[in-house]
Amino acid sequence: MSTLWSKGPVIYHVKASPQCSICVGRILDKEIAMALFGENHVYKGQTQPFPLPPLGSGYRPSNEYLFCRMKRCSCDSSIEYTTVHFECYQIFLRVCNYAKLQQDYALQKLWISTAWRLPWENAFFMPASNVYIPTSPKSLELSGQLFGIPFLHRLPQELLLPIWRESKDSLFWRCMSIIRMVTEFETNTPELQIEPLDQVISWRRNGKLECAPASAMYPITKLTIDQEGIKKVERLSCRPQYTGETHSDSTFIVEEGSSLHGIEAQLQVFCDGRLRLQTTRIQPKYPYIWNTPAPPRFSLCNAQIPDVFETWRLQVVNTQKIVGITFFFLQDKLYDLYIHDSDESSANALYEQLSPDVQRGAFWIYLPIGTTDRILVLGTRFISRSEYNVLVRMEKAGDVVVGRNCFFSEDDYHHDGLLPEDWPSSRADQCLSGDSPVTLVYGEREQGYLEIPLFGTYCESGSWTPPEPFMLEKPTPKRFNRFGYYSRTPLDQIAESTVYYVPDTGGCRGILLRYKNGGCRVVGQCRVNVDPSETIAEPSLICVRKEVYRDSHGLIQEKTCVKFTHTTLDDELDKGWARYPLEGFIEFYFFFGHVLVEITTEFSEDVVRPIER
Repeated sequence: MSTLWSKGPVIYHVKASPQCSICVGRILDKEIAMALFGENHVYKGQTQPFPLPPLGSGYRPSNEYLFCRMKRCSCDSSIEYTTVHFECYQIFLRVCNYAKLQQDYALQKLWISTAWRLPWENAFFMPASNVYIPTSPKSLELSGQLFGIPFLHRLPQELLLPIWRESKDSLFWRCMSIIRMVTEFETNTPELQIEPLDQVISWRRNGKLECAPASAMYPITKLTIDQEGIKKVERLSCRPQYTGETHSDSTFIVEEGSSLHGIEAQLQVFCDGRLRLQTTRIQPKYPYIWNTPAPPRFSLCNAQIPDVFETWRLQVVNTQKIVGITFFFLQDKLYDLYIHDSDESSANALYEQLSPDVQRGAFWIYLPIGTTDRILVLGTRFISRSEYNVLVRMEKAGDVVVGRNCFFSEDDYHHDGLLPEDWPSSRADQCLSGDSPVTLVYGEREQGYLEIPLFGTYCESGSWTPPEPFMLEKPTPKRFNRFGYYSRTPLDQIAESTVYYVPDTGGCRGILLRYKNGGCRVVGQCRVNVDPSETIAEPSLICVRKEVYRDSHGLIQEKTCVKFTHTTLDDELDKGWARYPLEGFIEFYFFFGHVLVEITTEFSEDVVRPIER
């Protein structure tokens, strides 16, 4: 039986993406999808529908083909694929039928609109943007007819916008974006124009491609990319200076023209005016894409690169304009991170995009940044060739180690089972930035990879000297082991405490402390604006209790309960609670569902670690 619905080569190995190329929304694991395929600007066909396989797996409905989301799999590179919701594809055909467009013509247009959303084949998708709010009366009327809601287009804007905000991922609004796409189709026959990118002077979407030989007077080429693909190409007289400006709805390429030699600009003339890039044998690599129109020179960035660095998209973050960072660790590696730009933001937006297997294995480490605090130093600490801690020194919160602390004894950082060059004790801590303000630079993780490809900083001044070294915290040895995540923080001078709870059990998952000097520290996993929490102002006691409970399978489990209170104790704090004054330190250890809390004033002597640039 044929595996395709239309003419074209038999596909044996289809690279499936979790992002729909039509609506740009997420395709959930096992949600019904289909793949369009083509070659450059020519549409070839589409596959039959299939359930999207989870990350790290594939789906083979027959012996003829495989829909693949294997990690680091090259897949079949001879044919280009785009993945779409099967529902979006069906709606597209209905809208085209309503517009009386021939199906072959409409599918060719769809291929250009989906495949050419990317600046080049297999590039990163831009995330769905909220800049376009679909409230066109004509589109609303048509979508309402298709969904049996004929009155919606008559509603005033002040009612439509709240409806859209609460249901913007629904099929109805996806239909609106499809209608918008179809109405922008032109009736001209497509024609492909190819020019060397380093000879393009200017171009805007739907505009004319202006070309001239490379010139020393305008040596810089800048590309602007949005959700629809490459939006603009321009040539500049000099490299723009980094100012900290960033965008969430656009990304940018800014390179010297000489470094782009060998890359072609392919323009769809008379076909929706789209442009994308194609490498050649002369230049097999694509340039970096940034979230700023004036990216810093990559040569001025200090970074931890744990693996082969092949990422295309880099993010810069002004740490003085954010309130915190959530680090996701998976298998002890820095898997991903989420930037909190407001007190209302939640890392759940990123967490929900992860596969169920990754969600079950991921640990959340939150780094709060007080409104009057600032990061002074950012660095890394070597643990193994694929694992490192993030070191942070803040003006008011002090030194923080993010990640798994596995240095519990001399053997842990001077291990006889490793080569001497792989001993943690033989590697100095690396200072990525010792000059405030700190600008964070990180690479977006590519699908299938288990860690972000780059973590570092941009240093405008190269004249700073290494800071004072960080200490190597040695936890209380008998209570904890080296396989989990350990953190500690002072208990004195607390202005406010927030305890985060596991929703099902009420056990403590993490604690956020705000100090009277304006600094903030956490222990455990603080899933801010996700888990239920309790905040107490000016507490004077911390109370800890172990409890047992039965889980959903009837098995007896143990949980750790933590409360902060005032001197006047609550009536519920009866027997079983250990009460401590707010002095000394709290040690917090967790590993999956296991939590240990220790209140102490004495430690083994911390070790001073060397630090270098």
